[in-house]
Amino acid sequence: MVNILIIDINSNINGNNISNIEKYIDSNNLQELYYWNYLKYKYKAFIKINKKNLDINKHKLPPFGISSITDQLSNIEQIYSDIYILKEHDKKYIDLSIEEYCEFYSIISINYSDSGSDSGRGSGSECECNIDGNYLLEIEETDKKIICDKEIKNTNNEELDTDINTYVEYITT
Repeated sequence: MVNILIIDINSNINGNNISNIEKYIDSNNLQELYYWNYLKYKYKAFIKINKKNLDINKHKLPPFGISSITDQLSNIEQIYSDIYILKEHDKKYIDLSIEEYCEFYSIISINYSDSGSDSGRGSGSECECNIDGNYLLEIEETDKKIICDKEIKNTNNEELDTDINTYVEYITT
């Protein structure tokens, strides 16, 4: 069993354990829309093809997605379907938790905002949960964020110091 994430059109994120991913993809008419290489993993976003849905999915995918079927930037693509997020390592699908996806999304989005984008997206990315425990990934463009029903207000307008540490990634085989 492999846990995948399904993001409905209201941006609710839920996990789903699947025993045979390839069969699930085929039987649900899923098509890979984007993928992201991050660390040693590949995150993939699938959508249902031929689904007649008139509502746009409120979830915006992370920037820098690579696609073989569209030239549109992944973070501005309008999707008329639920989004299925899968995680791959060494060409095998592995479990993906909501927390892992939120961390990946936040890091990629911060990198996007640091790259000089003028869209304003990215720096306000937060993985949030609503009252019933479903997770939401929302973009906040204000300095006020609600995370798990606790309000946090940024009253400090000072910038953080620059991180001058050197980081090394150790790869074990």
